[in-house]
Amino acid sequence: MTDFSDYQANLDLVKTLTGFDEAIAPNVEIYLQESAALDANQVTQFRPYWVIAKLLEQSSQHQQLSNADGVGFTGMVRPIESYLDIQRGLDRKYGWAVPAGFAALMVGEDLPILNANTTSIPNISVY
Repeated sequence: MTDFSDYQANLDLVKTLTGFDEAIAPNVEIYLQESAALDANQVTQFRPYWVIAKLLEQSSQHQQLSNADGVGFTGMVRPIESYLDIQRGLDRKYGWAVPAGFAALMVGEDLPILNANTTSIPNISVY
């Protein structure tokens, strides 16, 4: 299990699961730091699955045109959804206060009205 408060461990997890190249490492580090949540003890908890999902979402190399009629893409939609689901589950399970703008949502997905302590969606169990 990842120690979500360990910056290097989370950076390594992101690198392992995405295989990002060193040219974008500074962007990955910014994403990891800016999307970090605070737990109930005000300890920074990094959110690697949000970072992974966003990297995959923005990576054109993983997208393939599947339908020119109404343009639909295949490729990384399911893995992106899965990583966001994992992150939402962790955010909810641990009650992390997620920074505004970093909710674990798909592009175009609306933020539901939740309690004031979190911006994550409470619908996933993490095992």
